[in-house]
Amino acid sequence: GVKAFNILSSRGCPYRCNFCYRLEEGFRYRPFDDFVAEIRYLHDRHGILHFNMSDELFMTSKKHVLQFSNNIIDAFDKGLLPRNISWETTGRFNIVDQEVAYAMSSAGCNRILYGLESGDTKALELMNKKTSYEMIETGIEMTKRAGIEVQLPCMFGNIGETASSVKKTVEILK
Repeated sequence: GVKAFNILSSRGCPYRCNFCYRLEEGFRYRPFDDFVAEIRYLHDRHGILHFNMSDELFMTSKKHVLQFSNNIIDAFDKGLLPRNISWETTGRFNIVDQEVAYAMSSAGCNRILYGLESGDTKALELMNKKTSYEMIETGIEMTKRAGIEVQLPCMFGNIGETASSVKKTVEILK
C-alpha cells in the first residue's frame, strides 16, 4: 500500500567477484544534492514514500555509507526530505558493522539485500567475495539489531562447492 520507486545513487561496482556479469570497470556516485532533489520531486509530485536503491552495490565503503546516511539525516533535519520516507538497498558483509547499521536505520533504511552467495568461507574465497562465514553471521545480527530486514540471495553449484558447503548456506538461510 506504499508508493515505491526505484532510484540509483551510484553506478558500477568496485569488486571483482568471479561470477559477476559485469565486464566493464568503473564506479561513480551521483552528486548527493541531485539525489536528494530527485527524491524530493518524486515524493512531492507523486507521493512516493519508499525508494529501492537499485545500485549494483550501494555499500562500497564504510566511509561512503556513513557519509550518505548522515547526509540523509541532515536533509531530514533541514526539512529537505520528509522523515516518513524509507529506502532499501544492497550491502556487503565486509562493510557492515553496528555503526553502519544504526546510521542506515536512522536515515530510513529498512531493508538490505546482501549478496550471501554461499555460507561456506572456502566457496566464498573461490568466488573472490572477500567475505567469510563469520562476517555473514555478525553482519546479519548487527543489521537485525538495528531494526533492518535482511535479504539473502544465494547461489548453488559454484566451482568448488560441496554438499557440506551447501548445508552451511542452508543453515544461514534458516
